[in-house]
Amino acid sequence: MAKKVINSEGVEKNPHHNPQRKLSTDDLKEILLKNYTITVGEDYNGLVVTYRHNTGDHEGYVWLAPLKRGWTRKPVTPRINYGITGSELNKMHDFLSTFYPYNEKTYGGIRKLFLDESLKRVGDYLNL
Repeated sequence: MAKKVINSEGVEKNPHHNPQRKLSTDDLKEILLKNYTITVGEDYNGLVVTYRHNTGDHEGYVWLAPLKRGWTRKPVTPRINYGITGSELNKMHDFLSTFYPYNEKTYGGIRKLFLDESLKRVGDYLNL
């Protein structure tokens, strides 16, 4: 059994966290898929991707709405005609920050991870 580690604020930290170890976003994706159940559902504006922690402690949400046709003259259209309109991922970021350093350099990779995973799940949901 892993020993609980409490920081100075009294918050339990991951005892396996090693700040010297450099994780890639692939490692972070593995941690995400291992610790969260990801589901897609519908709401009044479009679709919602729910990231539910396996222990039931917290959830994260990404909302998507249908893209309007004709808003651009570019000939290339996305395979999934949904765009992210909002998200609520604060608790997830708190959990994942115990494994991965959150800073300006890593923000783009973390943002892309959630974007790609959400759009992949929507594509699976819509059978695209």
